[in-house]
Amino acid sequence: MTLAGAPSAGHNAAADATGPAPAVSGTACLRHTGSEWRQVSGDMSLAACVQALYSGTCVRPGEASYGRWGDTTLRLVPRRVEQSTDNNRFRTLAQQDRNCQFPEL
Repeated sequence: MTLAGAPSAGHNAAADATGPAPAVSGTACLRHTGSEWRQVSGDMSLAACVQALYSGTCVRPGEASYGRWGDTTLRLVPRRVEQSTDNNRFRTLAQQDRNCQFPEL
């Protein structure tokens, strides 16, 4: 089941079999602007990408903000950032505090 409003990233299903992307430097970080993907950086760690995309940003219940780190989809929902390699199954990556920050990253 694909989530309504989830942007299609042209994801290759064969890549899903390899599991989640490793948290290393050198991976592109992109922000979904509602109509297109825009590169934030071409060389970031996963933690740096999450900070660049979502630090200081909170969303309301029912809203989500999307990003990409390599082949991993990132989704900001209320109080957390989730990750997925297939755009269907998301798991929590980091919790967001009341100041819209990620102290554990």
